[in-house]
Amino acid sequence: KHPHIPANTKLRVYLLCSEACTCNNFACAHDCISEPVNGSATFKCPVNENREIEFVYFQKENLFVNGHHSENRITGKWNNTKMDKNFTFYMYNLERSLSGHYKCIIMYKKAGNPDTHEYNLTVTVPYSKPSFTKECNNRNDIRSCQVTCMAQDGYPSQKIWIVLVQSGNDTNGMVTSRNDSVFNLTTKLFSSTVTAEFNCSNTEVEFVCSVGGVVSETISICSPPSNPATIIIACTVTLALLLIFAGFLIYKKCRKSKESNLTHLHCRSQYSNVKQIQSSSCVDF
Repeated sequence: KHPHIPANTKLRVYLLCSEACTCNNFACAHDCISEPVNGSATFKCPVNENREIEFVYFQKENLFVNGHHSENRITGKWNNTKMDKNFTFYMYNLERSLSGHYKCIIMYKKAGNPDTHEYNLTVTVPYSKPSFTKECNNRNDIRSCQVTCMAQDGYPSQKIWIVLVQSGNDTNGMVTSRNDSVFNLTTKLFSSTVTAEFNCSNTEVEFVCSVGGVVSETISICSPPSNPATIIIACTVTLALLLIFAGFLIYKKCRKSKESNLTHLHCRSQYSNVKQIQSSSCVDF
């Protein structure tokens, strides 16, 4: 306990329950604050400006962090914190070890007990961009695809979500999904995976895997099988074009050879000997 707070003082704690804000083991905390590692956090103490203040203390559990006293000079403030004139506390250079339960203790003059406002700070580490593997097969004439997405080195533990690119609430054939989270004792970080299986129809399925705001590349599965008739037509057209091109080359070569032969015959008919032909314009002889 801080030395300025009497040991027998009863604290009035105001908690505001929120279904959207569940902080670790504090299912009912007034403020849940989540900030990235190396970032900063802001804690606003709800001080009544119309009342005289004796002290305002900001603590982590019972460990003093920063504060103000109307009569005494306070020492032992954390170097990475500061307080403004409105009793808002700022914490910088966040590390994962700073995650935890904080409280702002407000004591008004001529008040019997101080008021306490509570916070829960979670210092997050962003996950890596999700990678994925996919495998498709046919069983009993039913085509299915299984996709596994993985993201590593994040904090706290979070699920990977599959987000369909197509609009609407249709699951597009997804029949099963499983989430797993593994804690690394060395790095103190989590790896998260999700595995989903799809029954394929004739509709291609596109989706992304997302965890903590980090999104994977678009994943495409269940592409409709190619129509054999379409493949045959495409091959036939390609072969026909190749034959036409080959025929054109042969025709061009034959025509050039024929023109050359006609030139030689013309030269022979005009000149009586080889010497005359060579001295003429019939250089191709």
